[in-house]
Amino acid sequence: MNILKHLLIVPLLFMLISCGNRNAEDQIATNPPASSVDAELLKLKEIINLPVKPTWVKWELNKVTAPTEKLDTNDWSIVARMTLEKNDIKILANTQLPIKVMKLPAYAVEPWMEDIIASSFKLDENGEYKPLGTTLSAEQFYRDPLITGAIYMISETEILLFLQTE
Repeated sequence: MNILKHLLIVPLLFMLISCGNRNAEDQIATNPPASSVDAELLKLKEIINLPVKPTWVKWELNKVTAPTEKLDTNDWSIVARMTLEKNDIKILANTQLPIKVMKLPAYAVEPWMEDIIASSFKLDENGEYKPLGTTLSAEQFYRDPLITGAIYMISETEILLFLQTE
């Protein structure tokens, strides 16, 4: 009888060990990888201040390609489309409004923005995009050398952020 117990215990131990290992492997396999939003936010935080945490973001850096009175080809900008929580939008809305509405330059428009450009902006005679909705100050996002810009309200939870050197 003792021998029979020992013979049964050995396979039971192997089953327990293998079940334990399988569960650990399953847990590792089912843990989601780091969020792509979080990865994008980490990169974005290196360039601008982020006073609120977007739930979704897409952004791009742009070089000035056509010099103007204020900007030359050493200047650059960042444009970011973000979805925020409603409370975070309220935080941004507490910042003073800009003295004059800042237009979005044509060089900053990206293909992934076409839908909001068509619905939220009007192309003016100078080739810049005038916002049709509310524009807010972007001061909270500034980080040297990005010292000018605007927040364009797209919806109750979505913004288009534009910052540039000047």
